[in-house]
Amino acid sequence: MRLSICIPTYNRAVFLDELLASIASQVSIEHTPLLEVCVSDNASTDDTAAVVARWQSHLPVNLVYHKNSENLGADRNYLQAVAIASGDFCWLMGSDDRLEPGAIDVLLARIDDNSDLNVAILSRNYYDCSFGSLLPIRQPLRRAFTNDVRFSGARQAIDHITYELGYLSVLVFRRACWLQVAGHEEFIGSAYVHVYKLLAMIRDCSGAVMYLSRPLVGWRANNDSFLNELKYLAGSGSTFSAMTGLLHDSSAQAPQSIGASLTR
Repeated sequence: MRLSICIPTYNRAVFLDELLASIASQVSIEHTPLLEVCVSDNASTDDTAAVVARWQSHLPVNLVYHKNSENLGADRNYLQAVAIASGDFCWLMGSDDRLEPGAIDVLLARIDDNSDLNVAILSRNYYDCSFGSLLPIRQPLRRAFTNDVRFSGARQAIDHITYELGYLSVLVFRRACWLQVAGHEEFIGSAYVHVYKLLAMIRDCSGAVMYLSRPLVGWRANNDSFLNELKYLAGSGSTFSAMTGLLHDSSAQAPQSIGASLTR
């Protein structure tokens, strides 16, 4: 299995249905050995299970579904979404976003063309909450680069991508390296455990870190449903210091950009 689209979700049945429709519109039987979709349901009380069951009978690729017996919090559900996957690479996907047309084939091609890929940050289009209108571009990487970029080492990568790490749906990474990263328990409860994981991967794992310039994600603005539950890292001195400690050999700008990402 080449790629797993990993979707942690909680009580977003309507949005999840739209996301799965965007996946279904661009997959065929030819994708069966290459792609799977993995949904980790954090004990939803809405129609999430019924939505998944319907798509399991329609998607030509495997749709793995796991429902937690109780709500584990956002971080543990992120980890669970990757744990149930089997792909060489995982694409974390917010259950209220969607794939842009052609996204899957573009990403699979980039993975094949870059055999040393470790982490990829994707470009995204911004939409209003109903996906009715495109909004002005807010992604610094998209303003800075018009073509795909392979960063020359961990320092350059961290200096450029830290703002993006708080956006779940733009993150693609090699699953084996993700699973090797330890020390993340300290960040359970922050809703940003994945930021620690990815920074550690960039620091410790060999392989390329890339930015892919074609927008592959449709990002739904103003829909951060767990915003009020977050324990912001910048407001927790020891937690923020521990995470930015990964950047001990990077520039002074990197911790500031992480702070901007985590407190947006």
